[in-house]
Amino acid sequence: MNSAKQHGKRPPTVPYWIPFVGNVISFFWDGPRLAAKVVEKFGQSVPAGLRLGPMKIYLVGDPDHINMLLKPTPAISAGPGLVIAMRNVFGTPNEVLPIYIGDDSGPFLKPSPGCQVQPENRIRFFHTKNAHKYLAGSNGVRLGELYMEILSRNISADATIGFDWIQLPDLYPFIQNLVFLAGAESLCGSSILSLNPTLTEDFWAFEQSIPTLLKGFPRWLCPGAYRRRDKVLNMIKKWHKFANEKSDFTKTGFNDPEWDEYFGSKYVKGRQHLLHGIDAMNADGRASEDLGLLFALNGNSAPSVFWTMFEVFTRAGLLSRVRDIAQSARDTRAEESESVKLGGSPLLQSIFAEVMRLRIVGILSRVAAGGDLQLGEWSLPEGSILGIPSRTGAMNKNVWNAGTEADPHPLDKFWEDRFLIYPDKIDSGPLRKQGTAFDPSEHEKSRARSPTERQAPDEPSFSLKGLGGAYLPFGGGPGMCPGRHFAKQEVVCSLSKLALEYDIELQVPSNWEPRMNTAFFPIGALPPIDKVPFRIRRRLQ
Repeated sequence: MNSAKQHGKRPPTVPYWIPFVGNVISFFWDGPRLAAKVVEKFGQSVPAGLRLGPMKIYLVGDPDHINMLLKPTPAISAGPGLVIAMRNVFGTPNEVLPIYIGDDSGPFLKPSPGCQVQPENRIRFFHTKNAHKYLAGSNGVRLGELYMEILSRNISADATIGFDWIQLPDLYPFIQNLVFLAGAESLCGSSILSLNPTLTEDFWAFEQSIPTLLKGFPRWLCPGAYRRRDKVLNMIKKWHKFANEKSDFTKTGFNDPEWDEYFGSKYVKGRQHLLHGIDAMNADGRASEDLGLLFALNGNSAPSVFWTMFEVFTRAGLLSRVRDIAQSARDTRAEESESVKLGGSPLLQSIFAEVMRLRIVGILSRVAAGGDLQLGEWSLPEGSILGIPSRTGAMNKNVWNAGTEADPHPLDKFWEDRFLIYPDKIDSGPLRKQGTAFDPSEHEKSRARSPTERQAPDEPSFSLKGLGGAYLPFGGGPGMCPGRHFAKQEVVCSLSKLALEYDIELQVPSNWEPRMNTAFFPIGALPPIDKVPFRIRRRLQ
């Protein structure tokens, strides 16, 4: 894949009109549309280059090329995305930034060959290790259960919604507040909220400034955006100081409490423990880290819950199916927890995966680290930045099942069953079935599950098999985001709880959907730009 001696053709560069500026304006104005135009013009197998000011980034859309880039190899290193986010968006001070810039060790246990960073300063590996330890497996299950408990408590305590219909102007702020309060408390404890009563609204005000901050404008040009970020950073530092006085972040052992009101989960305690051990990290840097955590926790989950709610509550038949699953999970909690039951539902998993496919619109970045990089017939110079747009893979007609001629399901439209394989439907499942590319034996292979995951013979099964390089809402390969498990719990638990507790009528025209706010490209889930008025009441149980 990579050799300094190999020299194929250099990829073409996307045309632009303004020297130095290049494609920056189109990229930030509507990046997903620009990426789609690049694919349309050059094809998916061509890693065409975009000029973004002083930086050039090659867009990689071919699934085979993407799978190569996602494999752990010294020829490929992490891209600049983390450094840009920490500096521009989350306000990491200049004296702390070298921690991120200088970490060339990779996210895995074994450092990359030739890395220069000291073992105690491997911040990328620390993040991966801590997340795998506390957000996956049994620890992740407990966090999902806690999220469900807090969400249920908050819904029950909301006296503003009774059994009579009330009108509300927009669904998204309603979802934002619910998700933020339950997510922040389950991960970070209750003290962060009690110490900062306006944190919810202040965080979402900061979130609205992210598209401005991402562009790297100086403070004098957008003082309001910086001021809103500074306010939340000060709240986080206030919480850190109080929590350190009341609790001990080193208490993450097997016999230590799973959660306390000060630091919340062992995941947050583990982060604090690791960050305090890194040279040059300081209180301001730790605050920026946890601002990034709050955004990762809420900036993606709130839009995802919104889009899930929108798709389900505009389809009466689908809403009925979801309520049946949610009621069954509630009624059979003695066998396993409600959140585990919901997370294992094939339909809910398919709904979640389809929303992620459609609404996560980001770019995964990599760097050619060891000589020229060969991608098919193309040769990219050492040091080249490669961008993998998730939207390109999500719309790849050569990969995805788009239904049949009699029952079409275009890739730009939501289809709740896209990831489900029905035993009696040979044309079901996420993979394209047209032509000779479909092997019926693969239909049965992709249904294979471990004994604990296998569904009843007449029920569908959920499958992601064969989607490598095309389904990338959480990245891919060994470095795939370990927080995806908790993200799924947030979405499916929120959907199920709201579906059981409330009647919600979205007051929108038939077949209409709000536009996605592409100003948030390329950092993850895109929120809606249009309001969705609705009325709501509690359901009689």
